[in-house]
Amino acid sequence: MKRKFRIIISIILMIGIGISGYIFYAKNKLESDVIEHVMVEMKIPTESIESSEAFIANLPGLRNYMVSIKIENDTNTYFYYKDKNDDIILESYTDENGVEYIIE
Repeated sequence: MKRKFRIIISIILMIGIGISGYIFYAKNKLESDVIEHVMVEMKIPTESIESSEAFIANLPGLRNYMVSIKIENDTNTYFYYKDKNDDIILESYTDENGVEYIIE
């Protein structure tokens, strides 16, 4: 009985660790890809990126994982995601008053 209980707990732990690892990897990979996109495509130097944060947005489909980027001397915060072709897409931005503008 104790042996079955240990096996069940071990399986649950391995599944939990696997899911957590996947989420951690997906967020970090997306964040590094978005930073690279901002640096290369928008020609923003690394020093000008004040902050970046990958997060789970609870939006449908591929917009579930997003990254927010704050750029020096810019009051806006930009939100990016990756589409099915691995292209980085600007989903929306917020201005200094917190008003969100969705890009379509």
